[in-house]
Parts: sequence; C-alpha cells; structure tokens
Amino acid sequence: MLLMQLQTYAACADDIVRARVSRRYSDLFRHVMQLSGEGEDAIRQFFAVGMLLNVTLATGTESLLNKEWLEKCFQEAENS
Repeated sequence: MLLMQLQTYAACADDIVRARVSRRYSDLFRHVMQLSGEGEDAIRQFFAVGMLLNVTLATGTESLLNKEWLEKCFQEAENS
C-alpha cells in the first residue's frame, strides 16, 4: 500500500493523474478531519508526520528517526 501511494505521487507529472490525486487527497484530508473532529492544524500535523514516516520506511532510512523523536510524535498524537 505504501509503495502504491508513493507511486501515485511520482505519477503526478501527468496532468490528469495530478488532478485526480489532488482531488482524492483533499477528500481524504476532509474525511479525516470530519471523523476525528480535529481542526486543520492537527490534521495537517498528522498528515505531515505520516508522510515523513512513509518516506523514511520506503527509502530504508528509518534509522534517521531516533526513538525519542518517534515517542514524542506518538505522545503528541495521543494528547491532541
């Protein structure tokens, strides 16, 4: 699933693909905001951390993320 998601972003060089991916990503953002009841800033942070984790796992660079940083991210997510 992760690699498929990353491939869709890579395919966004095509105008048709980019329009579709952009629309669906916006839909997903709004859906998560509606389900969670959180505001835009919290959802933006959630997506940002998620993207960072996706990229580091896909590239095999997860060692760059130290344990303390990951724990802080999860604590902040639980507290928001």
